[in-house]
Amino acid sequence: MNWVLTFEATKTRAIRVLKAIYLAALFTLAMGLFCGELPESDATREKESACKEAVRKERTAARIWQAERYVLASASASVEPAPISGQELLPLLSIRRT
Repeated sequence: MNWVLTFEATKTRAIRVLKAIYLAALFTLAMGLFCGELPESDATREKESACKEAVRKERTAARIWQAERYVLASASASVEPAPISGQELLPLLSIRRT
């Protein structure tokens, strides 16, 4: 009889522990979802606008560079322009988050 009471107590304790783990996981998930919906701070917005400005400048510089390259290539029709490589290729292939 004593063994049965011990088994029931262990079973009850195990269920309580599992409930506590479940509630902790549920609370963590709820807080993660809630905090993900908070608005961004002003510092984040300023950084984002600075990044957008840098991307805009890079795109303008790339267009100017391509136009210069085209003019140079058309000026000397007999000479074929060298293929893009190295530092010239990096801005064109890099991932930009906007």
